[in-house]
Amino acid sequence: MNIKRIEYVGCAYSGRRESVKQVLKHFGADYVVNQDVHQLTAFSHTIQLGVSRQRSGIYYESTNKRSLPPSVVPEIQRLCTADGIIFMVDSQLARLEACKESHEQLIADMKLFGRDAYKIPTIFQINKRDLFKICDPEWAHHNLKALKSGYTESIAVQGIGVVESVAALMDLLSASD
Repeated sequence: MNIKRIEYVGCAYSGRRESVKQVLKHFGADYVVNQDVHQLTAFSHTIQLGVSRQRSGIYYESTNKRSLPPSVVPEIQRLCTADGIIFMVDSQLARLEACKESHEQLIADMKLFGRDAYKIPTIFQINKRDLFKICDPEWAHHNLKALKSGYTESIAVQGIGVVESVAALMDLLSASD
């Protein structure tokens, strides 16, 4: 069975962990607190779901790997080996700049380790669609891009749209094979 590695990335409080919890719950797998990678079988594949931590922008002032804190390097290396990315977009208007910054950090991280983030199949999961003062989904289409991408909407805390995001990414990955 082919293992697909999916990494959840996004700004702080965007719903990365909640999305993973809900996907695991849907497929009857257990979520383990403080575990960064979870595994399940779905869509005819073994899927590893990784949850990236949010890091401070201070790490990105230099283009030198040696300036990164040693604790950050293994996570960036894990990001660079992902088959696909689910980038969590926090829909709240007050969080849009943080989303853009997190996307820029993702690109910078991967560039440091020789991987082009634009070439990785990516689903931009526009989360928190149930809240007030949220962006139009078109904001994500105009501001967050990858060569092979798709956009889904979700309410992760209710489990709405989270499985659809994984399914959409699996479709992108199948088209890439």
